[in-house]
Amino acid sequence: MAESERLSKCIEWIDLSFVERDRTPEWAIQVGIRCHLADMSTRDASQFLDELGVQRSHVAVHNWVHKAELQPVSTVSADQLA
Repeated sequence: MAESERLSKCIEWIDLSFVERDRTPEWAIQVGIRCHLADMSTRDASQFLDELGVQRSHVAVHNWVHKAELQPVSTVSADQLA
């Protein structure tokens, strides 16, 4: 998949039906998920949200990505060793 195709998927609507509490504004959850999908680490995404006035841990960003069932595309090949 071309990089532009992968990144264009990041701007599509993200289903936030998994959100159970209103602790974090939905726009902030979407920004955190999109930052991570654009290859930002969860820590960097968390720091970016902090700059926007929303203090959430990198673990929260990680959980949002997993609950939304969205993962960045891996560049690791199947035959590559850890």
